[in-house]
Amino acid sequence: MGSPIQTLALSPPNIVSYQGRLLNNNSVPVTVATTDIEFRFFDMEAGGTCLWSNSSSTCDGNTPGSTIARTVTLTDGLFTENLGDTSIGTPYAAISDSLFADNNEVYLEIEVEGETLSPRKQMMATPFALNSQSLDGLDSAVFLRSDGNDTATGAYDFTSTTFTGSSPISFEGSADDGFETTFVMTNPTTDQTITFQNGSGTVAFLSDIASGASLWEAGVNGTLENDVAVIIGADAAFSHGSGGIGDLRVADELEVIGNSFFDGTLDANGQIDFGDGGDTVAINSSDWDISTTGDMTGIGAITMDSDIAVNGDDITSDGNLSLSATGYTRIGDTGIPGSATTDDSLYVEGPLEVDNTVYFDAGLNVIGTASFNGSVDINSDLSIADTNISFDGATTTFTTTGAFTLTPGGAVILGDGGDTMSINTSDWDIGTTGDMSGIGTFGSDGIATFAANVNANGNPYDFSNSKL
Repeated sequence: MGSPIQTLALSPPNIVSYQGRLLNNNSVPVTVATTDIEFRFFDMEAGGTCLWSNSSSTCDGNTPGSTIARTVTLTDGLFTENLGDTSIGTPYAAISDSLFADNNEVYLEIEVEGETLSPRKQMMATPFALNSQSLDGLDSAVFLRSDGNDTATGAYDFTSTTFTGSSPISFEGSADDGFETTFVMTNPTTDQTITFQNGSGTVAFLSDIASGASLWEAGVNGTLENDVAVIIGADAAFSHGSGGIGDLRVADELEVIGNSFFDGTLDANGQIDFGDGGDTVAINSSDWDISTTGDMTGIGAITMDSDIAVNGDDITSDGNLSLSATGYTRIGDTGIPGSATTDDSLYVEGPLEVDNTVYFDAGLNVIGTASFNGSVDINSDLSIADTNISFDGATTTFTTTGAFTLTPGGAVILGDGGDTMSINTSDWDIGTTGDMSGIGTFGSDGIATFAANVNANGNPYDFSNSKL
């Protein structure tokens, strides 16, 4: 019979060019000028389903016997027909895009003057070139162009797809005006995930949105939601705030690498740790008030730039309490110390009362009044300036474990003229380097021994060899 002729390579129409020659039983070309021929496509070499006929794109609903024969012109038995050509005077039925796209095998059956020729002719590669407009049964019109602008509709699943490049995705918008929004990707050093929450509303924007509690807003300085409170973490009511404009609630830990500034009150229900154990915590006294409703414990050293004001009554310590200063320590708010101006000196502006023992490793210089209800241990000099030492006890004992030397710069007065002074001779020696005058009655519980004469009213008496 013959074979198909190769179709056009570029955008071929759905036309299959078929050429053949009719011969008689002696293999001689027939001499008739025309003949009736029917053309049909089947999906199998024998039997099967009729896919198309020259008179019907559906083979008359898969009824081959209903095909209407065509009058074909012969030249010395030779004919050429363009199957599917709908533009000629007596058009063929159109060949659909799916005929070669949806069927793995297609066979051409020819019936001449009522006689069906056998076997059917299988359509080979050239007719299947019609499938170049399709891929896996999909028409090329549904594919997106990669070499220019195109339009797509529908849902696309890019699961497990990786987009490479520093700016792999750009959006042109509704108008192709050359202005685009581009997603710029910084090369990640680990896998990252961006999760879009299950909800409605704007995800990202560059200008303010009128309302909505879950939105980020862009202000002059960069504002995070400036019309309602902000919650980071699990949604919950505010414990210490009104939940209004400017309030921020962090459900979990808040870490600040740089400085933190609080214009209002810092209220902490738990522990506040300052420093990491090796830092100094500096508190400006003009900015800080430490209330008496709670204790501050385990703080370590505190360095103040100014004074410490204690509004309560006591300063207590579970251990040793030390007051150290690079200069002297002053108790009182006014006054200028005399000699107590050196390092580790203590200056007390008013009276000092001590209920227990006081130890002084250096001298004790009392300018005002000092009252001690316990013992006083002085390891150095006792200096009392322009005042008296008063012993208010009914019986007062003055005891020294070593030699007691009284070196007056002037007269020494013992007693007030009405008291008796008793001197135990076993403990006292009165030297002869100075005179004792104006004593009044001199009484001795033992023998009075004098190294020289006894003068009475200027008259010397010698009792060395006498008895009274």
